[in-house]
Amino acid sequence: MGRPGTPREAAGVILFFASPLSDYVSGQVLEVAGGS
Repeated sequence: MGRPGTPREAAGVILFFASPLSDYVSGQVLEVAGGS
């Protein structure tokens, strides 16, 4: 995309990791880079 992401664009990932849906996920680093 050639630009920094906005807080709104990263919000989905943040909400996922803060929710019970991510209970089975551990020790992961997820790069939110807009597909670059």
